[in-house]
Amino acid sequence: MPNTMASLTTLSLPALAYVGNSFVPSSMASLTTLSLPALAYVGSGGFAPSAMASLTTLSAPVLAYVEGSFGPNALAALTTLSVPALAYVGINFNPSTMASLTTLSAPALAYVGSNFNPSTMASLTTVSLPVIVTVGGGITINSGTSALTSFTLGSTLKSVGGNVVISSAALTQSSVDGILASLAALNGTSGTTAYSSKTVTLTGTSATPSAAGLVSKAILVARGCSVTTN
Repeated sequence: MPNTMASLTTLSLPALAYVGNSFVPSSMASLTTLSLPALAYVGSGGFAPSAMASLTTLSAPVLAYVEGSFGPNALAALTTLSVPALAYVGINFNPSTMASLTTLSAPALAYVGSNFNPSTMASLTTVSLPVIVTVGGGITINSGTSALTSFTLGSTLKSVGGNVVISSAALTQSSVDGILASLAALNGTSGTTAYSSKTVTLTGTSATPSAAGLVSKAILVARGCSVTTN
């Protein structure tokens, strides 16, 4: 795996389509471009490019399946993280330490086997999961994401296996209401798994729920959830 190449500025792997274990290039201080136009599959070792202080764009346009975790990290200059085809992450979705990234979008992501927990992204304002179906573990955003205002879960959601804690954020009322409504809709019908006896925390400097949000909150409390909002 490429690593510790201080002067390398461009790494292009135009024919790489399959990585059986891990894809973890690292420690390339001058790299500005990492191009993976054909990469479609990464195995159980996960996808975690890291320690590339000058990298501005990470693009894997056909990456659809990561058997392990999806965890790019320590990419201080990154402004574009593009994985438009990513549908399946077998373990954690946990990118971190990207001070310049403003939007985290996974437009095709349907399945996360364990936890969804991006962290330490000081400029992040938007997280969008429009077609998410299953999060096997919890959703945690509690460190270094205080600029986050928008978090969207799609109407496709069927199951969240753990707690939902978003405590480092400034979510709008619309986002707070949307999260509460999405969890309340997991009632054990229409293929959903009932969301019950869990902890939901939507704090930081996030808005208070609207009247509709309070209805969703009451539904969750009635199912044994502990729900804390501002």
